[in-house]
Amino acid sequence: MFPGGGCNVVSAVNGAPAINVFPAKVGYFGYYFALGSVIAFYGVIFTSKGMSPSHIGLLLSFTPLANTVLFPTVTYIADRFQCSSHILVMCCIASSFFTAFFLLSNTTVAALISFHLLVVTRSPISPLLDQHTLSIFPKEGRVKDWGALRSFGALGWGVGSAVSATTVDLTSTWALASFLFAAGQVGVLYCVLRSKPYEVVERTPMQFHEVFLFVLHHRRLLLFLTASCFMGAGFALVNNFLFVFLETLGGSKVLMGLSLALTVSTEIPIFQNAKYFQELFTDRQMLSISMATWMLRVVGYSLLQNPWLVLLLEPLHGITFGFTWLPGVHIVNTVFPPNLSNSATGFLYFFVNGIGPITGSVLGGAIYEWLGPRVMFRSAAFVVFCVLVLFVFLDRYLEKEEAVSATAGDTLACTTDAVVAGEVRLSGESERC
Repeated sequence: MFPGGGCNVVSAVNGAPAINVFPAKVGYFGYYFALGSVIAFYGVIFTSKGMSPSHIGLLLSFTPLANTVLFPTVTYIADRFQCSSHILVMCCIASSFFTAFFLLSNTTVAALISFHLLVVTRSPISPLLDQHTLSIFPKEGRVKDWGALRSFGALGWGVGSAVSATTVDLTSTWALASFLFAAGQVGVLYCVLRSKPYEVVERTPMQFHEVFLFVLHHRRLLLFLTASCFMGAGFALVNNFLFVFLETLGGSKVLMGLSLALTVSTEIPIFQNAKYFQELFTDRQMLSISMATWMLRVVGYSLLQNPWLVLLLEPLHGITFGFTWLPGVHIVNTVFPPNLSNSATGFLYFFVNGIGPITGSVLGGAIYEWLGPRVMFRSAAFVVFCVLVLFVFLDRYLEKEEAVSATAGDTLACTTDAVVAGEVRLSGESERC
């Protein structure tokens, strides 16, 4: 049984209509099934086409590079014109076509062209799908309700990667993976067409540059997103080069599929219990736990001699990803106004899946080729450790500064009220004289 599969309708709140979450479950499972069947194997696919690790790093850096442009731009357009559903439908259809073209291409030029078009059409789906599913809940507590739905994405990723890896091992070709990708995107289309937002949101009056200024003016938000950016670099490092490393150790496609399945073994319960974790930990604590766990994970990679031992480390992915994404979604949806809801998720993706992975892909590929994968993983762990220390220190400082400012503001407000009240009393006394 799917996690949470026994309940497809959320109870009504204060007499409001009940919310049918089944389309969202199908959408998340389908989308991440599609990603797991193809995107998870980019490194191996390019290796089979004769690419070196440094070339793979440069190629895969295009994905986050495109993300840095597409995420804030497309999500702003969705907020400005309230057209996220139309964008999702077009991207699902186009990305399925370019995936088939990419996997079936026999020449380097055709593969490169189709890959870049695939990236451009696939990338906007992630933030828009997240916000589409978030919007079916009332704003109060929506992130906690959304977490259980997002667990279906983890399940889809695990199933899709395992099915795809097994299919490739049996057929010795990636051609059938294109059908798996397209089948998953059908689930997204079903979600978009069958689920509706809980409340109507007006178009944002902000100009594009004003959204960036909004982020810059919220310092703790900017700090959190910057720290998350380094986690994004770390995720890209693992996604792009772990399988290449395992292949050099003699790892099979079946092992890779199993490892991806295990990554979701802890991700599913974490998203299922999002409400509990967000009540137990602060956003800062969750991101700190994520960083510490990621360091442990990649140091473990650097010590591997037997590729099958990677299966002992992969369950840590659920903690590293879940404890990055849940507080990230929470903080952007708390700070951003409702008419910038798509931009809120877009900026989270902008940092985690855009700016960070550019560095992770390019530097990771270069270090892998020059110094080897073990040095690459250990160097990354050291960098994340430094970021963790700085993040905790600076966030505590900004938190105290905010508290002092809030106290000063309350004191000023009370003083102003007292002065106004005094003036009123004096005015009343003058009238009686």
